Amino acid sequence: MTDQIQVLVVDDDDDVREILSLVLEAEGFRVRTAWNGREALNELAGFENGVVLLDLRMPIMSGWEVIEVLREEDRLRRIPIAICTSSPRDAPRGFPILPKPVDFDQMLGMIRDLASGADAPA
Repeated sequence: MTDQIQVLVVDDDDDVREILSLVLEAEGFRVRTAWNGREALNELAGFENGVVLLDLRMPIMSGWEVIEVLREEDRLRRIPIAICTSSPRDAPRGFPILPKPVDFDQMLGMIRDLASGADAPA
């Protein structure tokens, strides 16, 4: 059923976005990408049955700012978020953390769990 699950990969590093997108698409996920938080919020219009894979340190709008906006809007607060970061100690509590460099098997398992409702933050 992964063909029905969308993943929004949000990272300012072009290589990271491309590699994660390729791995996710090869597993049957529908992938959208954004290079900063503002672009991510635009991509979330019409976003259903999906997971956000969110970097924290980005230009224009950080991952922390994206989380604030998502938690303030009823429609968006239910979207599961996994934090993808090279600084896991700095990540906000209550979210699954995917450390960089990314372990692809861990990423795929985490996204499947989040999409099925397991480990989703309250």
